[in-house]
Amino acid sequence: MSAIEAFRHIQEDKPYANCASAVVHALAPGEALEASSQAVMYDNAKSLIDIAACVAFEQARIGNYTAMYSLENGMTPSYFFRHAERDAKQSNDPGFFIGGLLSTLERTPLGQYELHVIGVMNHHKGKQDRFTVCDTARMDEKKLIRDMTAREMDARIIQPGIYRDFRALALIGYPLEELQFDPDLHGDLSSIENEMLSAEFKFYEVLERAGLLHLVQNDY
Repeated sequence: MSAIEAFRHIQEDKPYANCASAVVHALAPGEALEASSQAVMYDNAKSLIDIAACVAFEQARIGNYTAMYSLENGMTPSYFFRHAERDAKQSNDPGFFIGGLLSTLERTPLGQYELHVIGVMNHHKGKQDRFTVCDTARMDEKKLIRDMTAREMDARIIQPGIYRDFRALALIGYPLEELQFDPDLHGDLSSIENEMLSAEFKFYEVLERAGLLHLVQNDY
């Protein structure tokens, strides 16, 4: 469903449809709010954390908590995302792999370079190690939702010397109803609720930066 939503969103030819808004639709559990799409436009999203906050806000709407993990130094993004999804599937807790965010640097038609974000949707094995991604770059040649090899992913991540913020994030979701029975939490979800509030405040911060805070009021 999320892949369909991302494709529908970008095909609507809205003036605010770009890489970040398409990724929000791709990683949201259903049709994302207009506020979530527009919040990340026109350089209002200053980092992957801002985009992740929009995804977390969408997950929270259906009762899911979103944990965010950053790429460690010296780790390739293909290894990072592959193991994040595997660990989410194999662990005893109720976590599930929402997806990932990958920062790249893309050349524009005018010969300039701009920051770009790719949404990583899942990992699958075949003859090659591949990932399903949402990538608006080079759409004249390739599809919005397509397969990307591990080699391409590792080659395209922005270099740390160029970009010093988070270059890749893995997002793991947890249904709040199931977390209540987590033996490690003893029924106390206060720390998780605080993290969810922090992500929500970040989302509102991005909306306010864009002058679009009124959109949330209109949606409710």
